Amino acid sequence: MKSILILMSIFLLTSCSDQNLSKLEMKYVDELIGKHVRNARKYDEVLVDQLNISLIPKNNDSISSSWLYTMHVENRDHFMSYMSANGVATSKVHERNDLHDAFSDSLVDLPGVTQFCETQISVPVGWWLEDTDTDYIVNLIKSY
Repeated sequence: MKSILILMSIFLLTSCSDQNLSKLEMKYVDELIGKHVRNARKYDEVLVDQLNISLIPKNNDSISSSWLYTMHVENRDHFMSYMSANGVATSKVHERNDLHDAFSDSLVDLPGVTQFCETQISVPVGWWLEDTDTDYIVNLIKSY
C-alpha cells in the first residue's frame, strides 16, 4: 500500500505552494472536489458513533468542498503519533491566532476556542486517496 503520508506531503509541496489553479487543474476541479466530498461523506457515515471521536456538525443547507476533514479526538497528540506510526499524516490545522506573537496583545479567555483547539485534528480527505486508503484510515481510527 502506498504511503498516505508521502502522498499528502508531495501534494502539499507541489500543489499548495501555488495559490492559483492552472488551466489544466481547472478542467478537473469539479471531479477533484467531488472526490473530497465523497471521502468526507464516507468518514461521516462510518465514524458517526465512534468512541473517542466527535464529528463536527454539518449544516444541512450547504455542501462543503471538504478541503479538510476536521474532527475532535480525545488524547489528540497520542492519536497523531498513532496515525503517523501507521503511515497517515494528520494535522492540527486550526490554531488560535491570538497565540502568535503578532497577536499577543489580543489574548483573551476564550474557553470554547481553547477546548476546540485542544481536541481538533484533520485527517486526509483529498482527491488523491483511493477507497483502499480511506478504508485504511477508517480502520485505524476505529482501532484507536
